[in-house]
Amino acid sequence: MAIKRAFLNLDGEKPAEILETGEAFEALDDGKAALVRAVGQTVKAYLIASETLVQTRYSHLKEFAPTYLVSPGRAIAFCSADGVVIRYESRVNEFAVGGTWNDENLASSVKFLSQNVVRLLSPGQSRERTDADGVELTLSSDNPVTGEHKTIVRTRLLIDVEPTTPEAALSSPRKPFRLASIRSEVSFFLQGELIGGKTIRDQPFISHSRMKIPVGWDCIEIYPTTDLKQWDPDYAEIWAERDLLASVAALQHQESQLSELDPSAAARRKFAAEMDEFKVILDSNPEREEELHQFLKSKPHLLCPTKVAMWSKLSFGARASDFVFREATGEYLLVEIERSTLPLFIKSGDQSADLNHACSQITDWKRYIEDNLKTVQSELGLVGITANPNSLVVIGRSSTLTEENRRKLVALQKEVPTRRIYTYDDVYDNARAVLENLLGPLVGVGGNARTYYIPEGFVLTRENPQ
Repeated sequence: MAIKRAFLNLDGEKPAEILETGEAFEALDDGKAALVRAVGQTVKAYLIASETLVQTRYSHLKEFAPTYLVSPGRAIAFCSADGVVIRYESRVNEFAVGGTWNDENLASSVKFLSQNVVRLLSPGQSRERTDADGVELTLSSDNPVTGEHKTIVRTRLLIDVEPTTPEAALSSPRKPFRLASIRSEVSFFLQGELIGGKTIRDQPFISHSRMKIPVGWDCIEIYPTTDLKQWDPDYAEIWAERDLLASVAALQHQESQLSELDPSAAARRKFAAEMDEFKVILDSNPEREEELHQFLKSKPHLLCPTKVAMWSKLSFGARASDFVFREATGEYLLVEIERSTLPLFIKSGDQSADLNHACSQITDWKRYIEDNLKTVQSELGLVGITANPNSLVVIGRSSTLTEENRRKLVALQKEVPTRRIYTYDDVYDNARAVLENLLGPLVGVGGNARTYYIPEGFVLTRENPQ
């Protein structure tokens, strides 16, 4: 088997770079060539099968599957006299599988392909390490107010693998005995406490995130076997399915443990994302009321947390409402929304024409309901609605209001006790307060981190969710 000489460049988080020299290299003997060929063909079939399974039969598990199995990139196999090591990368530019023979031992291949992060120990070898071993990891904090950057912990990660042998010989269709399978993504847990202040109790929490160490590979697998019969592409799909399901099961087990610790965590993440989206829309100063209407229509609990039914654009005679809600108490709420960019008051301190218009809309709806109460109850389906339901006007932003404006709003609401006037910031703050009262503080730490609140009386140990 003729092969070409090439250099393999492994640099930081970049994928492997193969630099062909064009020079001929001495041919491998038949045994070595057969092993390199068999491993290469098997790994290629394995990755193709993995990607196909994720796109078809197991598409619902895609978010839980390892990236290098979902979208495989380059895979490099080093074969040597005492075993095989495979380096898997996720796709950046292309899918490619390459194999070669390394005249040095398996430990040398492991050290090189893992970029000195994984060390295969020999029997009796010391675990001592130097400053050059492994990869440096740093935990730091940034203060968004002062801009201060502080390093909390700096350490080096080195993974030692001890050699072992299977209790019994493995036969097809079993995968060759795998001494280790090491992912470059690690779970990171941070325990802390949210300080609540005078009126809110302090909240202990665990923050869990997945972090990729700064290397170019996604997974390193070590096989201390050179038995040619164990590398059979015909069984690659079976191996791919088993590995895929095992990886997903491990991740889901971890997620299950954390969810048992804090059952509200998933709901809190969902609502926190909604609140963030609401804030982004408001801060974009949308010129069209319809953009806000469609957002609130898709998330009506932000306007009416106690709603059990909602109607959008329901007509009361010649005029259509923005929203009508039936609340858990059986009462109804009529909602008129205006643009967030409109003022509530003019410079003189008087109500703006836009606010007057919104209030008159509510008045017109109520007059129609009063004049056609039975029709509204039966034909529009607003069973049990009264002639004077509660109402809400949403308009403008709180930043435009002065203290005098706020006092006038209070007076306006006293004039009509069943009517409230909110800015969009009031809607945001009220919705957030209700959600936090039910679920706890909607606090995130950015990135892919997830926060789980520790219940009272829970004692964190090494055996707890990891």
